[in-house]
Amino acid sequence: VFVNTLPKVAVAPLFLIWLGYGVLPNMLIGALIGFFPVVINTAVGLAQIEQDMLDMGRVFNAPKWKVFAKIRMPNAYPYILSALKVTATAAVVGAVVGEFVASQTGLGYVIITTQSSMNTPVAFAALAWISILGLLLFGAVSGLSRLLAPWAENSELNS
Repeated sequence: VFVNTLPKVAVAPLFLIWLGYGVLPNMLIGALIGFFPVVINTAVGLAQIEQDMLDMGRVFNAPKWKVFAKIRMPNAYPYILSALKVTATAAVVGAVVGEFVASQTGLGYVIITTQSSMNTPVAFAALAWISILGLLLFGAVSGLSRLLAPWAENSELNS
């Protein structure tokens, strides 16, 4: 919980000190932003299982690993995939923040350089590409959701 409460923008310079410049710190900032929503939703999905389903596993003498693989995980898929939808777009923001802080490439760097040169059209183009990237990632997770949890496609979790 402590790490989750830290502003990720404030952590970005520390990653640069520890890991140096490059793609790795940007990727880690994006991963840090997405880690906690996925973990929390996974825990909720694994816990929100109907007792009847677990009882059925016991009646059929299913080993614990099989109950996990065949009952608990499929039940958690909609929760996990819902978190991944949120995380997909938030991770893009995290990567751009990393590029703001210290990078000489990427869309965040483009926005920072256009700010000093007052080149608004290029800044808007970079923002458009960032939005497109977020939409593509969201769409990819939505497609994965339809493959892994088709029964949950119309549920409240995937709205």
